[in-house]
Amino acid sequence: MNLKLKHILRCLGLQPKYPPSSVFVSLNVLKKRKPGLSAASTKAVIKISIWSCIFILLSFLAVYTILLAYVDKTLYPSISVSHFNKKIKLQGRFSLKNGHMGAMAKLSTETSDSLSRNKTFWNSSTLYQDIDSLPQCKWQMVFRILVTSAAENSERRDSLRKSWCDPTKFPAVADHAWHCIFLIGKTENKEENAQIIKEKEIHKDILIGNYIDSYRNLTLKVIHGFNWSANYCPSSYIIKTDDDCFVNAGLVHDFLLHYNEHTSGLYAGSVLVDPEKLKVIRGDTKRWSVSYKAYQSEYYPPYASGMGYILSLDIVKQLVVESQYVPPFANEDAYVGVVLSRLSVKPVSSSRFFWWKPFFKMPTKWKLKFNALALLRHLALDKIA
Repeated sequence: MNLKLKHILRCLGLQPKYPPSSVFVSLNVLKKRKPGLSAASTKAVIKISIWSCIFILLSFLAVYTILLAYVDKTLYPSISVSHFNKKIKLQGRFSLKNGHMGAMAKLSTETSDSLSRNKTFWNSSTLYQDIDSLPQCKWQMVFRILVTSAAENSERRDSLRKSWCDPTKFPAVADHAWHCIFLIGKTENKEENAQIIKEKEIHKDILIGNYIDSYRNLTLKVIHGFNWSANYCPSSYIIKTDDDCFVNAGLVHDFLLHYNEHTSGLYAGSVLVDPEKLKVIRGDTKRWSVSYKAYQSEYYPPYASGMGYILSLDIVKQLVVESQYVPPFANEDAYVGVVLSRLSVKPVSSSRFFWWKPFFKMPTKWKLKFNALALLRHLALDKIA
C-alpha cells in the first residue's frame, strides 16, 4: 500500500512532505470526512427547503389576494392621504367578447332591442306627488347622493344627516361639496304621510313619489330620483345608495374632483358578472322575481349592485329618456343595467364598493377604519372609526 501511494504521488508530480505514516493518518482522516452529511441530516435539509418554498408560495398568494381585493386601480386614493397616484385610471375588469358572458350580453341586447323605441311604456315624470314642493336644490355640488329610504326609517335619515351626508364632517372639504336627497314613496297610513311631509319641510331633502312605498316599487323610486336630478337639480355626478350603507363621501369627492378622468360616460360600482347572480329569478316566491312578460331574457347584462354606484350626469339624462321604452320591473339595479346596456354603456367594477355582512356579532368597543373604501353596506354608523 505504501509503494502504491508513492507511485501515485510520483506520477502526479507530487512529493510527500511527511513520513508515510503521517500520510496514512491524513488519508484515514479524510476518508472518515468524505461522506459529508449523514442520511438523516440530508433528509432534514430537504424537508426544510420544501416547506420553506411552500411557505413562501402561500405567503405570496395571500398577499396577492389581499392586494387584488383591496387595492383597486379605479379608486385608489384614501381620505387620510393627501397625495394620490395620478396614473390611476378607471378601467373595466371584465370582457364580454368571448365565452358564456358574451352570449348572455348578446341575448340581453337582442331582447332589449326587440322593444321598439317608438313605443313608450311609461314616463317617470308622472311620479311626482307635488311638483311645487320639491327638495331644495343646492347648486355648485360636485356630486349628489340619492338615498333610497322607507317612511319609517326617520332615525336612519337623521343619523346620515349628522354623518357622511354632511360635508363639514370631513376635513378640507367645502361646505357645498355634496348633498343627500332621500327618496320615499307614499304610504297608506295618513299619520305616517304627515310625518314625512313635516320632515321634508324641516330638512328640505326628501323627494316624495306618488307610488306606494314598497320594495317592489324600488325601481320607480330610483328612476324618479334620477328624473329629478336630470331635470330639476343637475350635478356633475350622481351616486345612488341605500339608507343602510356608509358612503366615504370625502374619498369620493377627492377622487371625482381631482383624479377622475371619466367626466362623462361613467357608470361605476360593484359589478355583478357571475352567471348565477345574473340569472333572472322567476315566480312569485321572492321579492327579486321578475315575470317573463316584464323581461324575456334568462340573464341580465352585467350591472352595478344597488348598494351603491356612480353615474355621470350625461348617463343619468340618457337613462331617464331611455327608461320610458323599457317596462319597469322590481329588480332596481338590474333594471338600470338593462336600460344602460341598450345604450351600450358598460359598468366599471371597483372593489372600493364593498358588501360588508359580518358572520359574527361585533363587540361594542370595536371600531373599523374604512379610509380606503368608497361605500359599504350593512354596517352601523357607530362602527365607523
